[in-house]
Amino acid sequence: MTVTCCICGAQVSKRKSLEVPGKGRACRHHDEAKAALADKQDDEAAKRKAEREPKPKRQREYRPYLTDRPRCYGCGDEGFFRQEAAQAMLVAMRRVERDGFREGESFFDAMDRARELTNLEGVALARVPFGEQAKRAVRGPQREICETAGATILCQKCAEKVGIDFKAAFSPPIEMNTKALNMMCVVAEMVKTDLDKIIDEEDAQREEG
Repeated sequence: MTVTCCICGAQVSKRKSLEVPGKGRACRHHDEAKAALADKQDDEAAKRKAEREPKPKRQREYRPYLTDRPRCYGCGDEGFFRQEAAQAMLVAMRRVERDGFREGESFFDAMDRARELTNLEGVALARVPFGEQAKRAVRGPQREICETAGATILCQKCAEKVGIDFKAAFSPPIEMNTKALNMMCVVAEMVKTDLDKIIDEEDAQREEG
């Protein structure tokens, strides 16, 4: 196959010609063709070098921690502590109690309905001592804060990634005996008025929204 040289107009085989960007193919002996070949070889060499060089490690994104809501010091996700979860459950249980049991609904069914009514946002968080395991989960500028405090805040995913028992940290086991159950019932009766107030405020906000 022959082509026409874009510089001198001679007929030359494609194998004996070179590509000149923006013009076409030219005889190999032309300086412009030689320069185009050199540029192409330089580009290919630079590309191969870039492919051989190790890619920079992806930097983890650290979000600001001075916010209105607590965050996990490992991944930065917002969440809630056990106390907030307990309050949300108390409010939901009181709401179910006010609405009354549905036909054929057992106590456990009502508890499941209460869990669905909790309006918690984010992930569950737990405060844990800043030991060797926790240190592996925390990086960046917030590490110094944890060092000073001697503790950190982690979500379940970050805690379990470094071998921390999150469930035990989030909700420590308590001994449930008759005295403890009676005390819980007394407390529940004492805070009914407060729970009713919270429910009324939530309903009012929902209507306004």
